This record gives sequence, C-alpha cells and structure tokens, in this order.
Amino acid sequence: SLEKSRVLFSAFPLGISVTDPAGVILETNAQAEALLGLRNQEHERRSIDSDAWHIIRPGGTRLPKEAYASVTALREKRLVENSEEGFVRPDGRVVWLNVTAAPIPLASHGVVVAYGDITERRRLEKDLHAYRNIVSSTDDFISLVDPEYVYRIVNDSYLKLNQMRAEEILGHTVGEILGEALFQETLKSRLDRCLSGKV
Repeated sequence: SLEKSRVLFSAFPLGISVTDPAGVILETNAQAEALLGLRNQEHERRSIDSDAWHIIRPGGTRLPKEAYASVTALREKRLVENSEEGFVRPDGRVVWLNVTAAPIPLASHGVVVAYGDITERRRLEKDLHAYRNIVSSTDDFISLVDPEYVYRIVNDSYLKLNQMRAEEILGHTVGEILGEALFQETLKSRLDRCLSGKV
C-alpha cells in the first residue's frame, strides 16, 4: 500500500506538496519541480507562507500569503478548491496554476496541496475575449463555427441579419439554422475549406 502511494505520488500529473502541521513542506513530487522551476530540495526547505514565494492574483497584483489556498486550508482546517494563482518562477516566467489544498487528518501532517498548469488555458481565454471584442465591434456579419459546424460565436450584425437571438443560434449547427439543403448545397464545401486551413 505504501509503495502504491509512492508510485502514485511520483507519477501523478499534478504538482503535489505535503506539509507538517506548521506548514513546513515535507515532500514534493517531480511534477512540482517541473512546474515551479524550483528544485525539490529548495522547495522542501520552505514553509507555505514563506516570504520567498512570489504569487500573483489573476489581475496581476501580488497575492498576500494569508490568501494562498494552502495557507487558508491549513489555517481554517478546510478544503480550498480551484484557486487561480500565478506563480513567478525563479527564471521570471509566470506559470498560472489551479490550486486545491486540503487538511490531512494525521497528527504529523498539515495539508496536501495539488496544482496544475492552466497557463495555456488562460492564454486561450484571453485571446477568445479579445476576439469577441473585435467581432462585436464590427458591422460585418461574423460567426464562428467548430469542426462539427456548430455555432460558437455570432455577432450582433449576424443576429440582426437572421432576425434571431444568440440563444437561438449558439449550440446549433449551421444546417439547423439555415436549413440543411442550403447548407449542403452552398456552404458546406466552403466551410470545409476554411476548417481545413486551405483558404
């Protein structure tokens, strides 16, 4: 059982840190080292409320250590889930993490902290937000469909053209909205070229 736990701890695809009751880090896994850019030996010399950490909020301001998910979980003896925290690595790069921390019901331990990299997801969300702003500010008729021909984004001009509300279009296929015959005859081949990147 102990060996199985060790294997899972080492192979788990999230960074994991385990502390003692005072918040001093006892153990971390290889993924933690890769995510934080911090050798495990250095990591394990710190406490979770150490001044050495540089963690920022989603807006970019520094997150006070008392607000860290790990510190909150230890202080309040409760589960803290899905805290979005930007970790500034020693090389200056910011890695955005989704952090969950939970108390460990053992006298010799404090909390276990698990964190996964959401940097790419944040970048895509930011790009999508910028795209939405561009799309909504133009008078051109614009819609975005996925590879299954399902509407994902439509702008106000497109809605006015079709005399429909967004909730009547989004999540539906082009064929459902414009008619399957029209879609197959005039639009499908054009959309296929666009989706293949050949246009």
